Amino acid sequence: CMSTSAQSMIGTGRMESEPAVARFIAILSCYNNLTLNAGGRLTCEGDTMVQPGYVADIIIELQKSNGWGGWDTIKTWSGADLDYVSLYQDWYVEHGTYRLKLTHRALTGSWSVVETFENYSKTVTY
Repeated sequence: CMSTSAQSMIGTGRMESEPAVARFIAILSCYNNLTLNAGGRLTCEGDTMVQPGYVADIIIELQKSNGWGGWDTIKTWSGADLDYVSLYQDWYVEHGTYRLKLTHRALTGSWSVVETFENYSKTVTY
């Protein structure tokens, strides 16, 4: 989410689809990673860090390619906490191509949305 060239971030699990320069007021950083393990176990990770005083909110959607150029969400996790939130989940899948869609948000103490940033993980095929 910080001012970094998108080209240098591809493949690290960070901001694959981010514009070359992004400027945020409340969101400090965001991260994602999707790992394929033995037996079709996917490890799905994401975190969001916001300025002190805001609530960090994250929604992780595990998506499967539908074979027609689109993606279907098959599982969703979410979490929120002051300043920083991190999610780590394992999920077993059948054969196919998968990615994570992440929605990172900064909220006020009364849960009003201040900023939103969406990004996607790399894809993995099992």
